[in-house]
Amino acid sequence: MTGSQRYFNIAVSRAVPKGATLDQLESVVGPGQRVADPSWSKKCIERMPSDNPDGWREGDVFVSYSFPGKVTWYFQARGGRLINYEPSVLAGQPQEHIALIGR
Repeated sequence: MTGSQRYFNIAVSRAVPKGATLDQLESVVGPGQRVADPSWSKKCIERMPSDNPDGWREGDVFVSYSFPGKVTWYFQARGGRLINYEPSVLAGQPQEHIALIGR
């Protein structure tokens, strides 16, 4: 990837469908950084259950991708599949400073 959040959003939203595997995501944009303690993400998921219908459980995997300007996207996987991920939300957020994906 180019390091551009905008192009990342476009590429992922077009190539990674809802319900895709974490492997599919990583085949498009490369391996992300595994997040050891995603407490911030868990709090966001709990505060916005309508945007995160799958919630979170112990054992969920969180993977992050960082961009210039201290912006980070977090993806959540359970059983190897992306959850709380909606490609249309990602596609609609090409701005350089929005840092939360979910639906």
